[in-house]
Amino acid sequence: METHFGTRNGTRDVVRSLSTLAFSSHRKTLFQRQLIAALKILQKGEISPKDYRGGWAGEYGQVQFMPSSFVHYAVDGNGDGKKDLLHSKADVFASAANYLKRAHWQKNQPWGREVTIANKNFDWSLADKNIQRTVAQWVALGVRDDDGQDLSSSQRRAILVVPAGINGPKFLVYKNFFCLLRWNNSTYYALKVGLLSDRIANKPYRLKKYPIVQPLTIKQFAEIKRLLLQRGYKVTANNALDRSSRIAIKRYQKDHGLIASGVPDGALLQYLLHQESVR
Repeated sequence: METHFGTRNGTRDVVRSLSTLAFSSHRKTLFQRQLIAALKILQKGEISPKDYRGGWAGEYGQVQFMPSSFVHYAVDGNGDGKKDLLHSKADVFASAANYLKRAHWQKNQPWGREVTIANKNFDWSLADKNIQRTVAQWVALGVRDDDGQDLSSSQRRAILVVPAGINGPKFLVYKNFFCLLRWNNSTYYALKVGLLSDRIANKPYRLKKYPIVQPLTIKQFAEIKRLLLQRGYKVTANNALDRSSRIAIKRYQKDHGLIASGVPDGALLQYLLHQESVR
């Protein structure tokens, strides 16, 4: 998906990109490790310097492997003695499969499913990557299949994901979802991969209409963080919607009688600004 199915693999010199990030990024230690791994790949002759080009952060090949991922997961799928993630589909798919297998992907098990919430008093603070319940427990709380029918009351553990707030789509996701997060630790990324895989497999999909959510600008999100910090809620200084920020937003929402979704949106910003004006 990131490379438009292998047609846009990136043109930046990987070593140059990683050298820059190892020096100037706020995650210097991470990129220093990746730089060393990239140099070892070149030293072994697994990739030629002229071909070692990719994304801005050192991602390489059709599957955008970071150097450490190449070292641990890239394999020779067609038996020609090379690990060619640029041109060989056999190597690309074998390496992707090896990555997922090593991440403990469960064959013939679902990644997740779209659901609805039948309980008007549902506690939205439960929609959290770190809160797991069994499917039976979610059913008892009011979670239903996307057509409103009861889910099977199994003991499979799952988390509830609400990527666009309580008025947007909702997903119950299982262990395989976390394998996708190992690849790229983004809920949106993992959902896109899971939903695309369902379409490729011709699984039934009911196209629903949801309210259009206008995403916050970086400036607006920074303003939310500033106002939360001003009120004593602990958030990180960067512009990332990380776990600490979600926790802070949830706490603020709970403290003020709002729906504790942990999702920053225009309504939250307006509420914060209003509270600021009446102080």
